[in-house]
Amino acid sequence: MVHIQWKDRYNINFMEIDDQHKSLLEILNELIDLVGERGDPEVVAGIFQRLCQYALTHFATEEAYMAAGNYPLLEKHKGEHGAFIQKLLELNQAYDPSDPHLLEETLRFLKHWYLAHILNSDMRYMPFLKAHAPEPGKPPVPES
Repeated sequence: MVHIQWKDRYNINFMEIDDQHKSLLEILNELIDLVGERGDPEVVAGIFQRLCQYALTHFATEEAYMAAGNYPLLEKHKGEHGAFIQKLLELNQAYDPSDPHLLEETLRFLKHWYLAHILNSDMRYMPFLKAHAPEPGKPPVPES
């Protein structure tokens, strides 16, 4: 199965977020392989769970930075994150290695969401992060 390859255009040029995006991509590519190979449902479920857990960690980090930067579309962005987790849970529940249509839908969704979310939604908050970036090693603190 074809992996999503990291490209420089995916960088939002905020190291912590870019590193997390790369880690998400590694898990995603592992899931793409397993789904493409019609892997054992228990193994696939474990990868779905790992992807959900890491995505939640990443989303919390991203949302904290957006809040610190007073990003005006934060609630909309949070909604996109929630919809992604919900869809992952649905795809995990529906996973059936004998259903090629479901496998194709799963792969299409994972690839499309990852790329579209970074290239569109995440790029929109980039100026807000840079304007309100905390000092290295310090957590973001929303302005009052």
